[in-house]
Amino acid sequence: MAVIDPNGLFEGQRLRACSDIAQNYYPRLYCAANGYARLELDVQAIIRLYFRFYTHIPTVDDIVAVFEEYVTNYLAFIYQSEGRVFVQFATKAKFLPRRKTREDNRIPPPPPEAVEAFNQGYIRWKAEQAHKEQSLEVNEFLKKISEKNCHGTCIGEGIGMNAHESESKREECASFPTTKPDDTKQGQFSAVNCDKYLYVWNTTCAPFPPIRVLGPWRTARLKDCVANHEITPSLFAAAIEMLKTSSFCRGEGPNHWRASFDWLIMGDNIMRVLEGTYSLAPDDKVVKELPSIISRGGRRRIGGTVHSRLRSCSRASPSTRP
Repeated sequence: MAVIDPNGLFEGQRLRACSDIAQNYYPRLYCAANGYARLELDVQAIIRLYFRFYTHIPTVDDIVAVFEEYVTNYLAFIYQSEGRVFVQFATKAKFLPRRKTREDNRIPPPPPEAVEAFNQGYIRWKAEQAHKEQSLEVNEFLKKISEKNCHGTCIGEGIGMNAHESESKREECASFPTTKPDDTKQGQFSAVNCDKYLYVWNTTCAPFPPIRVLGPWRTARLKDCVANHEITPSLFAAAIEMLKTSSFCRGEGPNHWRASFDWLIMGDNIMRVLEGTYSLAPDDKVVKELPSIISRGGRRRIGGTVHSRLRSCSRASPSTRP
């Protein structure tokens, strides 16, 4: 079993970019991998072996969604070999055991071109993240400078300006909000009427499956989604309409995976839908085909493993690469 890098677990940029649920699942899934940090993506077996003591056992869609986040944030990449699907977690050689067991060698290594594509993609991703963080720092700095200048004008009014200019500056400063934005948002989304969102989904969700009851697990996740992303019922309805415009989310992909209420409220999925990620059909084939590859295939879902379902999937689409 590979060892988790504590610095990466608590301070890592890639894991920090994932949702809370994906971060919580990561240590368990990583430790389930072998001595090469590889894991076979038999989702049903993963749930049965590594999540059986959970109070709220994750669904297949939940596991698919977290692996999608790992691939998107370059914590891992997916590859196929002999009709089976595997995941290779990103880690350093010093965190792998020196002596490999026979069980470790049962999983074939990823093809060299997949490793190279992953490394090049991570370099680009890291540069993009650095640019985003730099832009945020610059914007925060400019905001502080603006607030400081405005505050200084009000305190030092009358110095170097006439009475009319001083009065106009005072009125300009008074027009800025004095309540912190976070306090306002917290009060607005602290009490969530989940029945409204249930009504919106069931009345507008076609062709997606409706839900009968929320239950404690869905209620908790829905409240987190609404509070974290400031989702109003009208915005929730807009996300459903955008889902309808995506042929992939409607189940028209090669293996007919279809979005659901549970998938929409999980992690950052609703924000990705609102931002048009699925409507624009991203170029990353792994992200696009991951749910259909490891959760639902050409054969029936019950009574067969992921291995058998992948054989029909591999004939319908080319091998995925990160």
